[in-house]
Amino acid sequence: MTSAAWLLDEKAKLRLRLMETLLAERFGSRSVARETVAEMVGLPASSLERARRGRAKGVKASVSEAIREAFIWLIEHEMKALEHELGLARDGAEDLAPAAESEAIGSLIAARKFINQRKR
Repeated sequence: MTSAAWLLDEKAKLRLRLMETLLAERFGSRSVARETVAEMVGLPASSLERARRGRAKGVKASVSEAIREAFIWLIEHEMKALEHELGLARDGAEDLAPAAESEAIGSLIAARKFINQRKR
């Protein structure tokens, strides 16, 4: 088996970028986000970075699966947090502009559709 067979596919690379972006927005630091993603996947951040850039000598097949599972977990976690925030806004605990609430609901619906597609 050549090492190319073990390199991350484009879906795994996209999932890594999306997780890093989402967590970087939350933490305010891309380096903290990368460390967090690496912990979620179970690899050192440097190994994950090399794999993401296609410079790894080899990546176990289970890594792509771990990335997929971490990605789905993170999306589900964000959906729960968004549902909570929307509940607070609807109850009047927070003041949220109608356009922002509509956008948030649209994002939540899109995330649910994505998760449901992935689970099939």
